[in-house]
Amino acid sequence: MAKQFQKTSAHFDSDLDAILDRVYGKKSDSTLDRAKTPVSQPFVRKDPGSKELKEALAELRNRRERAQGSMRLMQMQEEVDYLREQIGVLRDLGDQIDQLRRRIAIEAGQGNSSTLSDLG
Repeated sequence: MAKQFQKTSAHFDSDLDAILDRVYGKKSDSTLDRAKTPVSQPFVRKDPGSKELKEALAELRNRRERAQGSMRLMQMQEEVDYLREQIGVLRDLGDQIDQLRRRIAIEAGQGNSSTLSDLG
C-alpha cells in the first residue's frame, strides 16, 4: 500500500501545487470567474480523496472571500466615519465664517474701523 502511495505522491504534489498557486498564487485575482476555471484531469477522477480535497479547497476559498469582503466593509465604514467627521468640521468652519461676515457687516454699517484681528 505504501508503494502505491509513493508512486502517486509526486503527481499529486504537483497537482496540489498547481491548485494552490491558482488559488493563492501571484496570478490569483478575485475578479476571475472561478466557476469557469478548468480543473485538471487528475482531479476529475471519482476517488474520495481528491473529492474531499476539492471540497476543502472550495471551502477555504469561500472563507477567504468572506473574510476579504468583511475587511472591505470595515475599511469602507472607517472611511465613512472619517468623512462624516470632516463634514462636521466643515460645517463648523462655515458657521464661523458666517458669524464673522455678520460681525463685519454690522461693524461696517456702524462705521467702525475694526479689523479682523480685533474680532478674535
